[in-house]
Amino acid sequence: MRRFMLIMLILLAALAACAEEEAKDKGNAPKVVEDYLKAKVAHDATKLVSLACKAQEAKANQDANSFKSVKAELQEMKCTQAGKEGSAILVSCEGNIHVDYGGETRDFNLNTTQYRVIEEDGAWKWCGEKAVAAPETTESAPEDATAEATAVQ
Repeated sequence: MRRFMLIMLILLAALAACAEEEAKDKGNAPKVVEDYLKAKVAHDATKLVSLACKAQEAKANQDANSFKSVKAELQEMKCTQAGKEGSAILVSCEGNIHVDYGGETRDFNLNTTQYRVIEEDGAWKWCGEKAVAAPETTESAPEDATAEATAVQ
C-alpha cells in the first residue's frame, strides 16, 4: 500500500510540473509577441533585437526601420496562444496597428499574421511570422504591412 501511495505522489508531482510548464508556455509566449509589436511601432531596434531569436535579428532591425518615418500605434491589441508548430508556440493577435503617413491613415489588422515564439538561451523569443487568412468581415492587410509603410514615404 505504501508503494502504491508513493507511486501516486510521484505521478501527481509529475502532472503538476507538466501543468506548470503548460501555464508558462501560455503566459510568456503571447507577452513576447505583444512586447515585440510595441517595440516595433516605437521603432526600438535594441528592444526588438533583444526579443528576437538569433535567426531573426536582422528582420527585427528591419522592422524597427520600417516604422521610423511614420506615426504608428497599437489599438486594442490582445495576443493569445494559438497552437504549436514543432517546438515553436504559435501566437495570434487581435487589434490593429494604426499608421499615419503624413496625413494618410491606415489600419493593419493584427489577425492576418501568426507569430512563432521559441525558447532560446533560456528565454522566449519572437522567431518569425506568417500570413493567415483574415476573417471575411475584416479588411486584410498585406503580408508585410511595414514594407508598404516604408514604400509610401
